[in-house]
Amino acid sequence: MLAASGFAPPLRSLIATRGEGNPFYIEELVRSLRETGAIRATTAGYELVGRVDEVAVPESVQDLIAARIDRLDDGPKELLQTASVIGREFSHRLLVELAHSEQAEAYLRDLEASQLIDTGSDPFERGLG
Repeated sequence: MLAASGFAPPLRSLIATRGEGNPFYIEELVRSLRETGAIRATTAGYELVGRVDEVAVPESVQDLIAARIDRLDDGPKELLQTASVIGREFSHRLLVELAHSEQAEAYLRDLEASQLIDTGSDPFERGLG
């Protein structure tokens, strides 16, 4: 991923240094950089939009995920917080009921699209719960 031509050598070096060989960190960082508009996807890989010295690169995976959550609108952020109280695994139906929001289904789709949650393995939705 870092070998893509769009990553300027200083940015590639910074990401590799901060990532310390952790592929999950690099994956989350690329998501974060795309979300903030610092990079954009091209046919050749990724392209830096601004200057390297303008790119904020969080220190850890926790910092990256916290920054991604902070950028969420209030509705999806509140739904994600509710899900975190329920636990690592939660029922889609239960979460929607607890949300008390007509937009809960849309928020869930947004959170899943941003890969902050995974609703694909909900045993309650498959009738196993």
